[in-house]
Amino acid sequence: MRSRAMCRPRVFRDAALAGAKRLRDASFKAQVDVSAEHSLLYFIQDRVRSPLDLCEREDALKLRDSGESISIDTLKKRLRDEPEAFSAGVLYRPVVQDYLLPVLAYVGGAAEVSYHAMMGGIFHEAGRTIPPLFLRQRVTLVPPSIVRSAKKLGLSWRDDVHAALQEKVAQSMDPPLRRVVEEMKQEIRDLLGGRESYFEKVGGRARRDLHKAQDSFIREMERLALRSERVLRKKHVEHAALSERRRGDRQSTRDRSSRCLRR
Repeated sequence: MRSRAMCRPRVFRDAALAGAKRLRDASFKAQVDVSAEHSLLYFIQDRVRSPLDLCEREDALKLRDSGESISIDTLKKRLRDEPEAFSAGVLYRPVVQDYLLPVLAYVGGAAEVSYHAMMGGIFHEAGRTIPPLFLRQRVTLVPPSIVRSAKKLGLSWRDDVHAALQEKVAQSMDPPLRRVVEEMKQEIRDLLGGRESYFEKVGGRARRDLHKAQDSFIREMERLALRSERVLRKKHVEHAALSERRRGDRQSTRDRSSRCLRR
């Protein structure tokens, strides 16, 4: 199955780009950034996973990290002899999985279903049919103590309590988490942007690769912020639940003491 993408890399690249464009034209965000050079495959050498990119020669692919061009015939032979040396990218991996383990339907999270929406053309070019997609249901479990506290304060969990938690998270760190993340993003922009003229002199794809590196760092900073906010929200929910239990325990102790005194 991987040899199909290897033998017709431009066809599969075009299918990936078309899938991303369809989502954007429908006012959705493409879940995966599609490179116009990537073949959707990776080559693993000395434990390093390097993207296999298109190059000027139509009968070869290029290792992005080293710039080395390898003929497709040579890569096909390596694939036969060392299949473990090749892996599929995120947009081709579901095709390989479906070939090895066909399923009646695919149940995934929001992000997984979103990037599957880009893959119709890729499945078609691979001679496969994309399976029906179903969104995995998610449930938020709220401790009874939090629900009781919210009712006493006249708050709804969906809106008011969530907003209160967001505010609590924002105030819990000094300086605030979001400010630190935005400062880190700006530091990355300043650092890499200051080297733009240098890499422009290098020529080739160096300047474009610098911009890709910057975009990748910025995305990782945003993911870090979201993960950190989830951790802080969880800590505050747990702290509120513990405080409520302690108040309940103290009230029970007072009630028992009061009954003993009445006796």
